Amino acid sequence: MKNKRQLKKDLKSKKSCPGPIEIIGHMPNGKEEALENALMRIADKDKRSAEVLLIGRNNFDVDFLEGSSNFKLRRTTQGVDVKSRKYADLKIRYLTAHRSKGLEADHVIIINAENCVTGFPNKMADDPLLALVMTKSDHFANAEERRLFYVAMTRTKNRTYILTPDANKSIFVEELIKAFQIPYDIALLKTTGLAEIPCPKCFVGRLQERINEQNGTAFLGCSNYPVCDKTITDTRVAKKIVPCPACGSYMTLRKGKYGSFYGCTNYPTCQQTTKSN
Repeated sequence: MKNKRQLKKDLKSKKSCPGPIEIIGHMPNGKEEALENALMRIADKDKRSAEVLLIGRNNFDVDFLEGSSNFKLRRTTQGVDVKSRKYADLKIRYLTAHRSKGLEADHVIIINAENCVTGFPNKMADDPLLALVMTKSDHFANAEERRLFYVAMTRTKNRTYILTPDANKSIFVEELIKAFQIPYDIALLKTTGLAEIPCPKCFVGRLQERINEQNGTAFLGCSNYPVCDKTITDTRVAKKIVPCPACGSYMTLRKGKYGSFYGCTNYPTCQQTTKSN
């Protein structure tokens, strides 16, 4: 996200918010599900009637909620008011990144971080006439779009949530994950009833159910990915939580010659076993 030609600014704030950016991936038809996931996180962290600003790159980015049974849209001259049936106390409004300049909200959700022509960055924004008046420092890949994305991310007083398709992430999202190790996880509200359990490797993230796109199988992965790459292939450990007394990981039910027993998911590194009840 950094343009080396830009002047460096030392910005300081009296307010500190750990983990101010969270990236939520979604399946091709799961954008609404990812939005509900972000709102759930906001509601968990902010019990009062918080103001939430949805920000997109284009006026039509919010249209995916048209006809939804969970959301109602009301278009005004000030933007689009969004009412969530599940999170009715939240005051939600949609604006484009351009119209959000100079505004603030308790939380921000960027809803179109997609790698496509009308995504963010918008690939239709390259105007040859604009290039004639740009300074040398502006000739950096997607310079104006980067500034606009920065505007969108910094409209928040607390956290910014970025929704992105898992298989087609915005290049800006890819850079955030790689350069700043922003935690990335996939929203699977409708496909999982599993509890999130503490990660036994980094002790910061939580193991969440995810889907392997290559074979469609479920597994548990750390929410602190890519900082932590801990995975467990057996999702049953989240249904019946049995900590391993030897290594601190989790144990899963296995079948042996003399009946069922619990074995550590770190096998063969850890060969701890216990009897099943």
